[in-house]
Amino acid sequence: MESPERERIPKIRFYSLNMEDRPPVEADLSDLSYREEYGWANYPLGVVWAMGKVKGLTPGTGFDMAAYRNIPNGSGLFTPPAWRF
Repeated sequence: MESPERERIPKIRFYSLNMEDRPPVEADLSDLSYREEYGWANYPLGVVWAMGKVKGLTPGTGFDMAAYRNIPNGSGLFTPPAWRF
């Protein structure tokens, strides 16, 4: 259950279960643009952006998203379709 305080924060936090040694990536809901420093999180951020742009579906509050990639690191298949959200 989400805490009331978290619901008012206009940020998306992306966690990678494959990269537990790295901190979560935080993006502000008011700016869903690509940023090099977001790295892998640009893919799900782009999905959120496209849902708003194409379908008019925008999150009203911040949220946390956890991702797991089922392709082993170093396999040369570091592609977004390998991720599960």
